[in-house]
Amino acid sequence: MIWNTLVFDMRPMGKGVAQFAGHAFTPAKTREYMTELGLMAKEQFQLDPYTGPLCVKIACVFPTQKKERWGTWHFIKPDADNIEKALFDALKGIVWRDDCLIADHRTTKHWGPEACITVTFYELELTEKEKRIP
Repeated sequence: MIWNTLVFDMRPMGKGVAQFAGHAFTPAKTREYMTELGLMAKEQFQLDPYTGPLCVKIACVFPTQKKERWGTWHFIKPDADNIEKALFDALKGIVWRDDCLIADHRTTKHWGPEACITVTFYELELTEKEKRIP
């Protein structure tokens, strides 16, 4: 098993709610954030996108000047699942062919001195039974 790690020195952000004006679309702020993540990922990851099942761990650090909070849980917005949605979609076609390949994942949110997102991932091994599934 080979672990890969991407580090983004930016504040974690959740995927914005799709807006409806006759059709669904992603808000501009979210699109810009996801574009920036994608560009930073391309600099760090030069392999072909993964095509098999993946395990992904995301560690988010939200900045605060209050040292007593550093390392403690960040349990306010953005929601972890919305952070995942933005990251998973931003890395689609760069790190993985599609985010449906993510079979195991975990996201943590903490306070710290500087904003940071660390994404660690590896390809899961298929069992003999899974290898026989068309």
